[in-house]
Amino acid sequence: MPKRAMSFPITMYKEDPANNHLAEYYSVLYARDPQGYALVDLHGWWEEEQGKPHFNQEVLSEPHKTPDETNAAMDERVAWLEKQGWTFKLTAHFDPDKGGFVGLRIP
Repeated sequence: MPKRAMSFPITMYKEDPANNHLAEYYSVLYARDPQGYALVDLHGWWEEEQGKPHFNQEVLSEPHKTPDETNAAMDERVAWLEKQGWTFKLTAHFDPDKGGFVGLRIP
């Protein structure tokens, strides 16, 4: 799997959030912290009509020393969530035509 940019989460739903008033999600990302890197997993509900998250609480944060360790941990967490039924996945993508980041469905 290619390396990800550090600030782009993979947000996972059990079904398309556009088809739900309030869709539960997990958002997995990694970022720098004072000791190195951290895998972060957020849990919440997305309100499609308002275009905003609710609750959005951190449920997991694991420190790692290198980007490769953190990337591997992120892959493991995403695979674990997929096994639990969280298979509708989105990430961010820069769209120069729209002048910003947009959601992108990933397999």
